Amino acid sequence: MSKAIVLLSGGLDSATTLYFAKSKGHDCCCLIFDYGQRHSREITSAKEIAKEAGCKFEVVNISLPWKGSSLLDNNMEICHSEDAKRPKNLKQCIPSTYVPARNIIFLSFALSYAEAIGAEAIFIGANAIDYSGYPDCRPEFFNAFIKTAELGTKTGSEGNPVKILTPLINMTKAQIISLGISLKVPYHLTWSCYKGLSRSCGECDSCRIREKGFRELGINDPALKIAKIHEIFTSIQGEGVFSGKMQLFIRFFGCNLRCAFCDTPQNSESVKDYSVDDLLSAVCVKARPESIHSVSLTGGEPLLQADFLKDFLPKLKQLGYRVYLETNGVMHAELANVIDYIDIVSMDIKLPSSTRLPDDFWKEHSKFLEISMQKQVFVKIIVTSDTTTADFSKAVFLIAQKDPHIALAIQPASPQQNTGAVSAPSLRQFENIACEHLCRVKIIPQMHKLYGVK
Repeated sequence: MSKAIVLLSGGLDSATTLYFAKSKGHDCCCLIFDYGQRHSREITSAKEIAKEAGCKFEVVNISLPWKGSSLLDNNMEICHSEDAKRPKNLKQCIPSTYVPARNIIFLSFALSYAEAIGAEAIFIGANAIDYSGYPDCRPEFFNAFIKTAELGTKTGSEGNPVKILTPLINMTKAQIISLGISLKVPYHLTWSCYKGLSRSCGECDSCRIREKGFRELGINDPALKIAKIHEIFTSIQGEGVFSGKMQLFIRFFGCNLRCAFCDTPQNSESVKDYSVDDLLSAVCVKARPESIHSVSLTGGEPLLQADFLKDFLPKLKQLGYRVYLETNGVMHAELANVIDYIDIVSMDIKLPSSTRLPDDFWKEHSKFLEISMQKQVFVKIIVTSDTTTADFSKAVFLIAQKDPHIALAIQPASPQQNTGAVSAPSLRQFENIACEHLCRVKIIPQMHKLYGVK
């Protein structure tokens, strides 16, 4: 396995570059530079990313006492561009955050390190598409530096120069993120903001360019720990075996499925962003733990925002609230990350004949139910006029194989444009099938619609 040096800043691009280098079979050693930058938050992130990747790392301390950049001088203001697009005129648009000759310095250290340990390549996550306009991030610069390295090093003079690789140089931020997701880059550990605050400022060039990339892909930035929520309200639970219990509902935005009988609002105009602390405050204002049965995480699909929940739920539990998860029962990997903080799982099993979705989720449901059994769990199956006994029986067998004492709520879908009402004989047939294999079966319609509440 060939050795490679990766310049790791702790940001999104450098983390993606590290995982790209690893995917190519390199034994990577990370160089992290402490050069007197405004904050150490990115250094902490870089260390965490290197450890997560299972790579060695070196922290190199460099003093730049002449400063010359708002990243080095707290008396200089960090400028904010009007947008996150590439500047058209580099000479006029180089921002105050440019650190004089930074990549020349970093690459020189990396080149020396590479020669010393026999590394064949240096990887740097420079980008010349969605970037702030730094001159040392352009292809022309790297082409020139490669020539310098060939002329000025022992390995170069011997005809075997260290390769300097810029795999992200011509990619948009969205393309970089897409690549990183496929490589399983831990973006929740990365830090891009120029300011060393407790959370990203959302205003500096780096924050805006990063936000643009995630927005173009239509996904949340896992490092922001922001939840997208439709509404927060108290009401009576109207579905499943806990129907009638007073709960505080947090309705998360977005779903990974679109079932034929879905009545969840899809309009994003009413969606609001919440930080962990903001949502905790909103919950406390709405209801105290003793005044409700539990906090219901509903949607959409709450587990789409599992990274946020992993931070939010421990703090919610510390305040004394019980947690009730309403889920479509598909995202088992995400459930595994938060199951320790869940008290009750209300899990749907989605029948292909009912949902009219092109795929079935039997394997996902099986894994999901197995994880859910660590806590109190019941299963809800929505049935429509299209539901087949074959699908329903398969779902019942899946539950019975895990534990016949798991409660099952058979829920007839409310008639709407896309689905018809299930007939009374069909409901009785479904109940009979379930009772042959399960100990706790009930037919429970959507009671909140009968109560006249949300």
